[in-house]
Amino acid sequence: MYQQFLSEALEIHKRGDFNRAITMYNQLLNRLPDDRNVAFLLADAYLRIEHNGLAINLLKNIITKHPKWHEAWCNLGVGYRKENFLEEAKNAWKKAISIEGDSVEVCGNMASLYADQGHPKEAIKWSTRAMNCDPTQPEPYWQTSLAKLSIRDWKEGWKLYEYRQKLSTWDSRKSIKCPIWNGEKVGHLYIHGEQGVGDEVMFASCLNDVKTLADKITIEVNPKVAELIKITWPEFEVVTKEQPGDYDAKVAIGSLACMFRNSDESFSGEPFIKPNPSRVEFYRKELAKLGNAPYVAVAWIGGTKQTRVENRSIPITELKPLFENFTCVSAQYSNENPYIEEERKMAGLPKINDESCGGDLAEQAALFAACDYVVTVQQTAVHVAGSVGTPTLALIAHNPQWRYGIEGETLPWYKSVKLLRKKEKEDWKRVINEATDEILTNQRKVA
Repeated sequence: MYQQFLSEALEIHKRGDFNRAITMYNQLLNRLPDDRNVAFLLADAYLRIEHNGLAINLLKNIITKHPKWHEAWCNLGVGYRKENFLEEAKNAWKKAISIEGDSVEVCGNMASLYADQGHPKEAIKWSTRAMNCDPTQPEPYWQTSLAKLSIRDWKEGWKLYEYRQKLSTWDSRKSIKCPIWNGEKVGHLYIHGEQGVGDEVMFASCLNDVKTLADKITIEVNPKVAELIKITWPEFEVVTKEQPGDYDAKVAIGSLACMFRNSDESFSGEPFIKPNPSRVEFYRKELAKLGNAPYVAVAWIGGTKQTRVENRSIPITELKPLFENFTCVSAQYSNENPYIEEERKMAGLPKINDESCGGDLAEQAALFAACDYVVTVQQTAVHVAGSVGTPTLALIAHNPQWRYGIEGETLPWYKSVKLLRKKEKEDWKRVINEATDEILTNQRKVA
């Protein structure tokens, strides 16, 4: 009876019904409270639903009784990593390696952690160790690609970037029954978005390279991006969900970079999005109601806990030098987060509407086109502002996402974007003052 019940719980766990599995594991533990295997599975289920504190406590209890259980050490590292206790995660994974030796999972986890900390060479070293464990697994190649791209090794980085299509999380658009595009002239091409909306905007810079290579293009993008594409490329058919049809080839939008951005010279950096002129004029009038030029749109929060929000955000109070010198307006999405809205109001920062704060990127593009500058952390606003050519000062932590590289002031995708980098263990004061001085200096030159 026990084994049958456990097998049923495991099957439910594998299907992704983690809450039901948790209930069943708890029922088993009620009868056999010292069963380490059930406790381990319970901790794994908690990790899957982001109840990381519970998982960490369970795993630490398991390890106290079974200190040589390397899988428990590995999962403990995962729990710590999810909550950004990075040194604790490293130590747990090193302990797992000391017990069992290298594994794809642990070495891959280490590679991902070092990549997130802005250490691409260390990330590549750990990815190589993961490949040596099992060269058939795609994760290490994917992790290496991001490290390579962060040092702007475009050719090798993009080549390895294609391994993302072998990951278990990849959506291949199975209902689109046609071959993967090879870059040659084709009749009807289906392009589909992937990852975040910022990525869709960034990779949209390749669409002008593509349009002469297909007689007809259908492009599937996030609803927030759709109007932006429609305005700029009215000849495309734009859809916001998977759209089966009669196509000759399909391609993920990120794969366009593999075809068209293989060297520094292949990035023009020129604006490629055309905002709606009438909406630009609307925002110019709205900005004029707020005060005198220069008009500066600001965004201070980027990402989520899973995408390192703590490294991509700045307390709004630290933006005070901008607010004191310029007419500023919010470009910060809140996703209905009352804390962000309260923070904005307390800072006295006006907002024109939700759409221009990221609710609709076509509206945000029009706002940015009406502004003199955009000052933003690492988030979608960088890509929207760069795509329309608005002078943009991007505030970058010492351990940036791969898109921003690990050094330098330039962002190849957009000539109008300048990267202002914070040093490790430094606060944001110097960087904010640098942004303020840059705008003031440029305004004096214009005057």
